[in-house]
Amino acid sequence: MAKECFDVVITGGSGRVGMLLATAALSQGKRVLVLDRVAPLQPRGVEVKILDLCHIANLRSISIKASSLVHLAAIPSPRLASPEEVFENNVLATFNALEGTRDWDISTIVLASSEAVYGFAFSAPQPPPGYLPIDEDYPLSATDPYGLSKIFSENLCEAHVRRGDCERAIALRFSWILEPNAQVNAVEQISTNVSRGLSKMFAYLDIRDAISVIVHSLTAKTNGFSPYIVAAPDTLSRSPTIPLANSHFPDSPWRSRPSTFGSLLQSSRIKEIGFTPSLSWREVNAVPT
Repeated sequence: MAKECFDVVITGGSGRVGMLLATAALSQGKRVLVLDRVAPLQPRGVEVKILDLCHIANLRSISIKASSLVHLAAIPSPRLASPEEVFENNVLATFNALEGTRDWDISTIVLASSEAVYGFAFSAPQPPPGYLPIDEDYPLSATDPYGLSKIFSENLCEAHVRRGDCERAIALRFSWILEPNAQVNAVEQISTNVSRGLSKMFAYLDIRDAISVIVHSLTAKTNGFSPYIVAAPDTLSRSPTIPLANSHFPDSPWRSRPSTFGSLLQSSRIKEIGFTPSLSWREVNAVPT
């Protein structure tokens, strides 16, 4: 009996990014399979299997073929569960998502990684950056269970490629993903409580750009393992970037100078897959700076 074929499998498809991604993939005529522990509110045409990725037998019981796997499933913060639960869930889910689908003929893996791998987001106290802006070559310095789980997940994807189980694995180191109507609220919060911005290096990403970069990753022609920072082109601060950073990180040297409100997370390398984040709260919401 011929195996059922899908263009893309999405783990964690019931989340806000997963649901929008499934809709975008459907609009391009792709066959979509969502894997999640809870039933998502998916549009007609998406097949859904309710399962727990932490039990690999659940995946091995599925006999299909698929071109791509987008791994979104994770506990997205160290504050949402105990440290051991966050780390165990996220790393085991990634291992199983890769190992349990080895016979699905997947050629492209897209991992939802995080800026947390650099060790700023959930560290207390927050270490000063070794240099600015942060790029993909910056040391992975996370010490919290969430950031560490993303480092281990990236390592698993890299090993998956090295073993020859897929052609490419793309790790998208997402910044703070926000809907357009939430971006101005974040700006206001940061203006009254700067620590909200410091922990995220004042960076963010419009959720529509998050969907677009995943869609572009599915057809990327890269080979091997490729990590990319994905952040909006500007910060969530009304202050110009250089004096803003100099006031909070006076000892951090500049490797390159950003534009007036340019992001402290450099996303220039992502253009290798044919896409660059461009949506800004300053333009989308037309709020005076």
